[in-house]
Amino acid sequence: MSTFTATGRLYITALIVLLGLLMWDITSRLTDSRAIITQQYEATFQKDASRREGMRDLLARDVQSATQLALYSLSELNEVDTDEARAEILKDAFSSIGFALRNSRYDFFETYLVQETPDGQLLLRGRYPSKAAIEGVSVANTPLFDHVDLAAVELFASSNEIYQVEESALLKITSPQPVLISTRLIFEDDTGLSRWFMVHRVGIADTHKSIDLIGQQMVGGTTPMRIVNVDARTGNCQLVWDVSIGVLDCEGVDLDRGLSYETAFDTEVSRAMTYSVYQPNDAYNALKMPVSESASQWRTAIPLVLALFLLITTAAYMRYRATSTDTLRSFADSLLVKDSVNSSIHDVLSRQLERMSQFAFAMRDGDIPESERRYFDIAISEFMQATLSLNTLRLESPPTSVNQRPAIEKIDLKQLASLGQMVLEVSTIDTPVDAKFLNSDELPETILGYSYSVQTALVAAISVSAETTDDGRIEVSLWTEEVEGFDCLYLRIIDSGLGWGLALDEATAGLPDSDLGAARKAMIACLNHSGTELISQDEGDEQNEYQLRLCNGNPAA
Repeated sequence: MSTFTATGRLYITALIVLLGLLMWDITSRLTDSRAIITQQYEATFQKDASRREGMRDLLARDVQSATQLALYSLSELNEVDTDEARAEILKDAFSSIGFALRNSRYDFFETYLVQETPDGQLLLRGRYPSKAAIEGVSVANTPLFDHVDLAAVELFASSNEIYQVEESALLKITSPQPVLISTRLIFEDDTGLSRWFMVHRVGIADTHKSIDLIGQQMVGGTTPMRIVNVDARTGNCQLVWDVSIGVLDCEGVDLDRGLSYETAFDTEVSRAMTYSVYQPNDAYNALKMPVSESASQWRTAIPLVLALFLLITTAAYMRYRATSTDTLRSFADSLLVKDSVNSSIHDVLSRQLERMSQFAFAMRDGDIPESERRYFDIAISEFMQATLSLNTLRLESPPTSVNQRPAIEKIDLKQLASLGQMVLEVSTIDTPVDAKFLNSDELPETILGYSYSVQTALVAAISVSAETTDDGRIEVSLWTEEVEGFDCLYLRIIDSGLGWGLALDEATAGLPDSDLGAARKAMIACLNHSGTELISQDEGDEQNEYQLRLCNGNPAA
């Protein structure tokens, strides 16, 4: 048996301890790396699922806009006294649905015009956007009215149900799937003539096909994943849709699996009937899941030669630590670059949206027929909504580094006042509101601050006031006051509307983001994340008065 000196035993012990430390360091780094990879994978899936949710909501908004437009002609029905004349008016109005939803991406949706005659017959008078060759037939014993109590139905109240449909020429369903039916009485009077119903049909599987169709037309194509539609009333599976396959059997579906994204539809009708659970499928895991490296298997008994080899690997280990430090430094630098790029993108988009709004406003005031000015008003309104949403994201997502904060700049108050006048005019163009924009005679040319924050607060405040005022007046005033040696901009709004309600940071407590408009979201972001302060709020029966201080260029104000 070999005998080791005290120095030799100490040297061997030191090598074993060093090896243990090395093993601990490598193991902890691998564990942390796997945790980061898992977090990145989950965040990526959340973004992909949210992207698909956005495409679904885009389709829903298009359908909702088309159907609401078709109901604008209901008032004309009171001007005629025969069912046939009313039928022609409704058919002409509903034909706009066929025009607006003529693209194949809207194949998941059909709406029906149904007449209930005085003798109780339910007759199909039209199907949109596709035409029905069976117009005039009775639809009394069909899914369109099986769930409706005709004796208790109320005007504009919806009766909703989900049916499992194998195939139906009336519903234009060619494959088995759950179908959402929403039946609504849209017109009745006391003349003894017919009542008129609007019935919506939404095929759940066809909806997923339409979303996939949109995804195929976008950069990157359709992201593979699995979507489980669940009955909100019972919690049972209604449909399983695999993007790469299609409809799957509900058996074996695990709604409690680790990674999932649950989402409900925007409309109250759909939200009460069904919701969706997004889950990664095998194709998604193969595409997005990083390849995990198998950890090395270390022997329990390490020969003496391994301790000698450890002397060489120590130098490599030190080099690895230095490389790791450089990598972390590069990662930190990349975060700074990301903030800079995001800020630049925001500035470019914000400026372009502002220029497009000003251009549309100038074109609107030019030699344009009165009938076409509304299109410019709509365009300006959309540009303003987009600008508010963009600036809200920037306010709610501050830079990761103090050094990346934007520099305080000079704000042109003349341009700011011009912007406020444009917003006030466009926001009240369709209402009998007397709108006035007042500037102080002593208003300086410029003040210091963050222009995007001040513009957002001004536009959001005017828009919120316009949204809550349908009649009467809105008066907007701008002036400056000195606060601790710093010029601060003040805004006063006087309106005769319903009022903003409670303080904005309290009025929205418990409400989901989908219940807030872009203007209210922007106002909340300004109050929470910039120097904007609501310093007075006086609401009464005759008028409401709000005063805000837009002083984000002075940290002490």
